[in-house]
Amino acid sequence: MKKYINEDLIKIILSITIFIISFFVKEAEINLALLATSYAIISTGIYISAYHHVKKKIFFDENLLMIIATLCAFAIGSNEEAVIVMLLFHIGEYLADLAVDNSKKSITKLMDLRVESAHKLINNEIVDVDIKKVEEGDFLLIKPGEKIPLDGIVLEGESHLDTSSLTGESKPKHVSVNEKVLSGCINKENILKIK
Repeated sequence: MKKYINEDLIKIILSITIFIISFFVKEAEINLALLATSYAIISTGIYISAYHHVKKKIFFDENLLMIIATLCAFAIGSNEEAVIVMLLFHIGEYLADLAVDNSKKSITKLMDLRVESAHKLINNEIVDVDIKKVEEGDFLLIKPGEKIPLDGIVLEGESHLDTSSLTGESKPKHVSVNEKVLSGCINKENILKIK
């Protein structure tokens, strides 16, 4: 995904550069050649996508509609507008891909916050149990350096929690009795008993 995004960014920058240069060229033929080059650089991927969709008998997708719109703009002499429309479309696609990529990374980070087991207090004894077997109202012990497996309320102890993986806040959060703690936070100092 990264490589694809970098190639797209290079195409966008190159196309915009050639498009800007075309404004300073007065000769009509050279101006048209620069605009056509800018258009070709930015629209190649869109033409390829449209071709594959047409092969699958998908005729009216956004790629084909963009091609028709920009070619019609060229046909009526609105050359700059044709290039601008294709550039804006491609930039929008690039930003959408970037947002999806960032979302996937965020989801992966959240998945890494999961804890598989918990220290459950049963008759004053600590028993390691699968996180799926912990029920509401159970008492858990969180040792220093461990991730909090489930949301809960502190019953005993006080400590500082590293909440950076959830909130982005680098400063540790102080918690004590009757305060809520969130799963995924890391207990930094003292043993906590939570419900």
